[in-house]
Amino acid sequence: MATACYVTLRLCGWLAVCAAFVTACWTLFFAALGDFSFAGLVLHLDNFTSRYIGADPLRQAAFRAQFWLASGALFLVVAVLRLPVLIQFIAPIKERPDGQERAAGR
Repeated sequence: MATACYVTLRLCGWLAVCAAFVTACWTLFFAALGDFSFAGLVLHLDNFTSRYIGADPLRQAAFRAQFWLASGALFLVVAVLRLPVLIQFIAPIKERPDGQERAAGR
């Protein structure tokens, strides 16, 4: 039971870090659009939100679909890149008494 709780907590933390990376990537994208200045970032975000609010409901729905699709794809890329960390959490490498390493469960 304790192991299941530990793995669940580590998995939740891994998912939270992946989601934070996605948020950071979107922030970096808008910062790059704004020439890495705070004023440029805010101007692009203002333009982005005013166009979204001014759009008709059909266009807003299409935009939301594109945003979540792009965020999901970005999450998958981050998750694949962070997969070795998750595998290490679930099956940590243990050392034998003779000093050789082996994966737990083998």
